[in-house]
Amino acid sequence: MSFDTFAQPPLDRLIADAAAAPRLTVLLGAGASIEAGLPSWPALIERLLVRVGIESGLLEETDETGRRRWVAEAVRRDGYLGAAAIVDALSDHDTLEAWIPQALYGEGRSAAEFFPGPICRQLPRLIDAFGAGFELMTTNYDDLAEQGLRDDPLQPRVAVPYVGEHREVPRGAVQVVHLHGYAGRDGRAGRLVLSESDYQRMQQGMPWQEARVRTALGQGMFVFVGTSLADPNLIRYLYGDVGAATPPRYAIFVRQDSYERKVPAGVPAAREKAIAARWAAVGVTAVFVDHYVDVAQLLYEVARAKQLEDNYLPLPERARTWVDAVERQLLGIGDDDAFVRAQLVVGARLRSALESAVAAAEELEGRRWQEKLALTLWLIDANAAHLINRVTTDRVHIDQETVEPVAIDEHARWVAVRSFCRGLPLAETRDIYASRWHFIRGTPLVIDSDRHGRIPVGCLTTASMKGREETMLNAMDDIVEARFNQALTTNVLALLDQPFR
Repeated sequence: MSFDTFAQPPLDRLIADAAAAPRLTVLLGAGASIEAGLPSWPALIERLLVRVGIESGLLEETDETGRRRWVAEAVRRDGYLGAAAIVDALSDHDTLEAWIPQALYGEGRSAAEFFPGPICRQLPRLIDAFGAGFELMTTNYDDLAEQGLRDDPLQPRVAVPYVGEHREVPRGAVQVVHLHGYAGRDGRAGRLVLSESDYQRMQQGMPWQEARVRTALGQGMFVFVGTSLADPNLIRYLYGDVGAATPPRYAIFVRQDSYERKVPAGVPAAREKAIAARWAAVGVTAVFVDHYVDVAQLLYEVARAKQLEDNYLPLPERARTWVDAVERQLLGIGDDDAFVRAQLVVGARLRSALESAVAAAEELEGRRWQEKLALTLWLIDANAAHLINRVTTDRVHIDQETVEPVAIDEHARWVAVRSFCRGLPLAETRDIYASRWHFIRGTPLVIDSDRHGRIPVGCLTTASMKGREETMLNAMDDIVEARFNQALTTNVLALLDQPFR
């Protein structure tokens, strides 16, 4: 996908409908948690199946083959909802309530070790745009949405999880409606909805979840993000008013991680057509984007279009304007002499940015980094269909015609491209005899200014001549890594802003 699709159906219709909507409800599904490293609902059920099998004495902890077969048979014969019922039947309620957070975050870890991804970090912009007309719901147990609101660099907000129990909401706080219960970093609240018995219980009478969702569906535009029609409750809510005159409804799906590289093109196309038809049957328009970074960008475009109204410029126009100025005025593209001069000047600025980032990390750690590093600047082309290695600190491009664009593809061998697609830092070991660089860390680059708005423009890769076990790029803890990334990107973004001053 290139940015051009943001100005084409159905994405442009979603953005236009949101701009005209007085109210907007967003329901976050597992996709918002998966991008932060948490398991999908099927993966969570599989973890619980293994746990209950071992704890009940049906499985040997050391029998990996038996564990895999146990899970496979349960899912094949009963589906994931039936597999959850097996977990429920073989454990008591209190034990299962304790197991779920452990399976969600992993043994020995907690919610505090996970950070909101790009999707959750766009929630504050939707609140900025819609104000009291915005409502946030989620079927996830975690508190990544709340943390994304609390950590917003522009306007941190108090966020309160709602689980059907009366809670005093401080003035100005944002309520996050957890339809299936809550297990965040401040403890557990509300009964966690997991198995068949939980879903059956919620079909008796009119539970608060159904009342809340039905009201939102009737009052304003509704957008599902990272969810599916596998949830019996959502199916019931939507079929309840099929055929009625309703505000616009959309479901955003991301293709990333859905298919392996060699799957024939006809398979994803047919699958998407089937998904779109199924959602259309309940009055919802399905929208497909390629990468996780595109989901976050789409939410941003919704907020920007709502705020700017007739002055809104679609993402492709803004991106092309930015790329054209940076390529001509900063990188000297199109002029051979200017290109070579830019290689030297920008390369020196990159070295300075890398030195500042290392110094910031060293100050926090209280020790020196004794290793040789290189920094490479990758930027999008005019249509954001490719990333291009524009400047690197360990060599100079002499002929701009020899620099080959790399297609933006989640399966690309370049860590820069994969990091860009996810909108998150990634790292990998490189063991290639022809390269002296053995460990590479990718850091996405996103500009966010009044002039251009938010645009994912590329990625930085920091490479070390040391391997994974030796390099400080891998030894950094989360706090040091955050400071390193901040110092690096702040300096490079200032450099990229130079043509617009």
